[in-house]
Amino acid sequence: MEPYRTRTMIKLSFIECLRILRSSKCLILLLCAVFININIIEPIRELSQDMDAKASFLEPFVALSNSGLVLLFIPLLFVVMMADFPDCSAFRYFYCVRMSKKRWIAIQLLCIFISTLIYLLTLFLFSVLFSVDYTSVQMEFSNAVRYYSATFPEKSFSYVALLFPLNMLNQLSLQEVVAYSVLTLFLYSFFLIQIALLFSIIGKKIVGIVLDFVIVFAGMVLSSVDTGLQWLFPLSHTVSWWHFREVASKPIFPLHYSIIYLLSINLVMTALILHNSKKVSLE
Repeated sequence: MEPYRTRTMIKLSFIECLRILRSSKCLILLLCAVFININIIEPIRELSQDMDAKASFLEPFVALSNSGLVLLFIPLLFVVMMADFPDCSAFRYFYCVRMSKKRWIAIQLLCIFISTLIYLLTLFLFSVLFSVDYTSVQMEFSNAVRYYSATFPEKSFSYVALLFPLNMLNQLSLQEVVAYSVLTLFLYSFFLIQIALLFSIIGKKIVGIVLDFVIVFAGMVLSSVDTGLQWLFPLSHTVSWWHFREVASKPIFPLHYSIIYLLSINLVMTALILHNSKKVSLE
């Protein structure tokens, strides 16, 4: 592809992202902020106060990206925010005519990529900024988190203690959890919006959005019962500590297998989108 066309496609994808950011749907980010504050920031603040010690600035994001409850809503809020994607106005007609339908689809895929990055970056910033009063720069699990259950055994099954289970603390370092969570949460969110784009291309956008909700809820239900079927859905592959037991170091399901799984379903979805690019309606 010629360099100038590549630059043009990148520029157009950013224009499409700005259109999304300027829409009223971005108010959903405020809902995310409130949700994160109530379910992540405040409980860890209470933990830090109980332990009279600062948490790591990365631990709120770790809790956010590894909580089954939070991962039930965060991806769905992103799906709702992107519900009117792609643009079905004159933008589609003009650029499909000028650049071909396949290039227009490539622009939409790049827009999804950028939008997903922005969404995750926003969540990360929320988790860091809202907790700045009780966190410090530590690149490993803090003593406040690591010894909370041992210090307060009566609270070992409380909500905040369960945000940092022994499966995580015993088996993974803080940096490993952050790196894995960023990658898998990105792939999970990217996959859901690709589904919406595919069904939009074939003229069944509502079906795509409903399917996204089914995938998220089915993954959550199956993950609550250890039958092995939970690994059929991307949600289970997103939570790092679900791959381990509390003591045994051998994983229930290897982390790199989950990454391969998430990459594979995204590549399959991208291939299906490109294959169906000729079905884009100009109306």
